[in-house]
Amino acid sequence: MSLMILCTFVLALLVTSNATTCYTAEGYAVEDDKYLPCIAIDGVESMCCRLNDTIPDTCLSTGLCFANSSFATGYWRDFCTDQTWESPNCLAKSICSTAEGGNSNGTTAVTPCGKGNKYCCGNDESCCDGDGGFTLNDTLVTIGGIATTMVTATASTAPAKMKSGSSDASTKLAIGLGVGIPLAVLAAAMLGAGFLWGRRNALHKAPQNTSSDGTAGTLVKPIMQPESYQDHPQVYPYEAPDSSLPPSELPAGK
Repeated sequence: MSLMILCTFVLALLVTSNATTCYTAEGYAVEDDKYLPCIAIDGVESMCCRLNDTIPDTCLSTGLCFANSSFATGYWRDFCTDQTWESPNCLAKSICSTAEGGNSNGTTAVTPCGKGNKYCCGNDESCCDGDGGFTLNDTLVTIGGIATTMVTATASTAPAKMKSGSSDASTKLAIGLGVGIPLAVLAAAMLGAGFLWGRRNALHKAPQNTSSDGTAGTLVKPIMQPESYQDHPQVYPYEAPDSSLPPSELPAGK
């Protein structure tokens, strides 16, 4: 029984974390349940990535999400659990906003410049040599005695030149390893536990029959003969003549 209670408790925790809402930079709730918070702790805000997928995103310490599939690769700015995006654990609202060539109400592809922590919005490096783009810096925030990597961001004043239509969330298939593997391992463990639990109950509930003396015995399926044997003609045993009868007389000449 304790095993079943533990499994129920774990499932409740998963449902609670999956129920956390992610918001766009404009404050609209994201209805796609594939986006989950990178930090699944109640009361702690964080960026959201596409984690509830066949192969989920990787949550990066910068607040960006990393995808590596045949449909979408590279870095992305997705959503945040803080509706106002004012939490220090969220990227700045101006990062890849519509005004800066991104998408304030969707996901936006991000291109690293390869020069420090500077990035450009979209699949364009034209801002790398100019004053556009933005920089990201990591910081550590202690949560319950555990140092967890969080995000702060500083946006440049010059907007990046990138069309906003190139990063629609509906066209992105993101992948990674942040949450998918732990959930898969947990699911496999719970499945195995459920199998063993069910097998144990099945053994205790095996059907039994009752013998003529009232004692219980194991129900045994009768063994049937092959049809090739059943088709053979019935053979009766030889019976010797009765010795009490008088001997028969043989005909003459025999």
